[in-house]
Amino acid sequence: MFSSINFMEMTGFYQLTEADLKDKKYSELEEMQAAMERQKREEKAHTPAFADMVKRYIICFNFLNQWFPEEDIIRATAEYATERVLTEECPVPVGRRCFCENAEFIGTRKVLEHKRDRYGNQLLETEYVRRDIYRIPNQYQGSLCHDKIILSLLYDKYPQLREFDFSAYSWDDFGSEYEIYPVNNVFTPFRALMEKDVEAIKKRNLDYGRSYNCGEYTVQKVTERLKSDEVQHYFDVIRNL
Repeated sequence: MFSSINFMEMTGFYQLTEADLKDKKYSELEEMQAAMERQKREEKAHTPAFADMVKRYIICFNFLNQWFPEEDIIRATAEYATERVLTEECPVPVGRRCFCENAEFIGTRKVLEHKRDRYGNQLLETEYVRRDIYRIPNQYQGSLCHDKIILSLLYDKYPQLREFDFSAYSWDDFGSEYEIYPVNNVFTPFRALMEKDVEAIKKRNLDYGRSYNCGEYTVQKVTERLKSDEVQHYFDVIRNL
């Protein structure tokens, strides 16, 4: 019953014994643990080291900062990401530059690597070699936290958008327009949403209908969807943000 309760952390946080905690109702323990975690996230968000790490390593920071202040991005990141989610270590041969432009040098130490033959093929045998260690953005941070951070920021700024139950995915800087997807199946470029540009949203969907032209995504079907009462309500909410 108590498997999800972290008694070790809670005894230190609340200055209570484990026996005292176990005398409480399970629902009360859940509330206490949630309050403890909220406070810890708030404290983390206000540390200069964490703020600097967010600004340096979360790859969608500059994109989001066009519409959300730094402190809000840092707060949302503190809620959904840890240092391990945001960053990873990258070992490179001593003296060489790291491939990542934003890399931070940590130090030099021995790491375990697979040996290679003279042609560069990886062997099963391993060895310890000295490497310069750099901290870089975690290559998987997008799938680990971007959706939660982006939707948290969006719903905090515009609570009225919650009714559309958006899905969001990893952000990248490869040049494509970042989109989120409401339950009504209208592809929604994030920039157009934040700028209340309903015409740009319509254009995106009609362009997709012309290019894909199959099933529910023909020009005719898309046009019908855009004219529906459900989607017209969606557009009215966007216009009035």
